[in-house]
Amino acid sequence: MKMEWFAIIICLYAGVASARTEEDQQTSSSTSISGISGGLLEQCFYQESSECPDVKTTGCSCKKITLAHNNPEGNAVLCCNLNIQNFESELSCTGFPSNISYIHIRNATLDVFNVSEIRWRRLKSLAITDGRIKRVKGQFRMMTPTICLNLSNNALIEVENNSLTRLAQLTTLDLSYNNLTHLPALNTMNGREFWLDISGTNTLWCHDIYQYINKTGEKQINFNRENETVCSASKTWHWFNTTEQVPLKQVRYLSLLQTECPKGDAWQCQCNFRRFDIVEGKPPTLAVNVDCSGIQITELPEKLPRNTIALNVSYNNITTLDDLSNNPCYEDIREFYADYNNISSINKLEGSKFLDNYALLSLRYNKIKSF
Repeated sequence: MKMEWFAIIICLYAGVASARTEEDQQTSSSTSISGISGGLLEQCFYQESSECPDVKTTGCSCKKITLAHNNPEGNAVLCCNLNIQNFESELSCTGFPSNISYIHIRNATLDVFNVSEIRWRRLKSLAITDGRIKRVKGQFRMMTPTICLNLSNNALIEVENNSLTRLAQLTTLDLSYNNLTHLPALNTMNGREFWLDISGTNTLWCHDIYQYINKTGEKQINFNRENETVCSASKTWHWFNTTEQVPLKQVRYLSLLQTECPKGDAWQCQCNFRRFDIVEGKPPTLAVNVDCSGIQITELPEKLPRNTIALNVSYNNITTLDDLSNNPCYEDIREFYADYNNISSINKLEGSKFLDNYALLSLRYNKIKSF
């Protein structure tokens, strides 16, 4: 039995790859998530296009692949070039779904893929990639044991919101290189690790992604190929006044902002985003406002969030502006408000980077006697 399980692992490893466009898959090494559960890899069963059946020889667009003999969970199916006319007949020539745990369908052309059909009920890995599928509809059946679902590179425009909520064992979901605008509801309960790949699906609204990034504990989601992932920020979402492509790491920073916001034992500043800064040749940046007014602090905060461009410390008991001239955390400050404090001198600002770059400096109602 141990040798049979080992054979399954070896065969699956040979056929597993992180879902990418055809060019990516041929030129890059796999970056899929490794992990073993019950002796089987927590990855999608994946085959290259070169492995597609020769229809002229076999008479069928699908072929059965035996990963381990004498084991009901050791069988897989690879299908290529299916459409609505031949979908049923080509699948049936392999005996699917009987004793099949893994399937990869390449280059399918379908208006709708219905996940509620009973044929998908016993699959541990379901991959439908590199095709033309407009919509995923229906809902997977209860107790479906799918660990990995790969729907990459299909030009999908919609996955119905509740389609995936019954997949209680799902750990890897690949929606990369599609045209989705909204993420479906995801079942990330039970404390299991959950990996999501949305790279290349640049049409997804950032608000949807932020909802999941901001969840903690048992609902935390990990993003595969995070550095290659961007989303669309609509003009109706928070501070944005136009639609822009936002790197995922910037959206992730949204949830970290409040943890970086200055605070002490008896006081707390308020932090929010001012605007979306776009500088030619650089990644887009979220500019931050920090409001520390009226909280009875006696000195400037030692640390500020990254990309802080405006700081308000009015109505406090601050006496010196040293940090404004020599603290690296203040180097992006363009607007500084310190009205109603006890500042007596601004000499320390002379020759500082702040004076070279500032747009607004407000020091009304202080004790300044000379400039």
